[in-house]
Amino acid sequence: MKDKSIKFLFDGWKYADVKDFLKFTSRFGCPNFVLSLKCDDPAIYPRWQPKYNEDAELDEEKKEAVKEEGLAAEKVHEAFVEEYKEL
Repeated sequence: MKDKSIKFLFDGWKYADVKDFLKFTSRFGCPNFVLSLKCDDPAIYPRWQPKYNEDAELDEEKKEAVKEEGLAAEKVHEAFVEEYKEL
């Protein structure tokens, strides 16, 4: 971790509580930067179709699940920024 050339990428990590995610990432030290990416929900739908083995469009229930995952990711990002904003 002392080697600054080492990079970490966390993609799709899910935690019930944001504090659990921060606890997990704290072992890697203070980040130099955080890049948080999110695409619009309609761009995510085709990726979810194979997850549910569906050929057709996602129903409203599954579209709501996509929206909820996006909101959860935003909360993790906000907490992460808050945790390290003064460093």
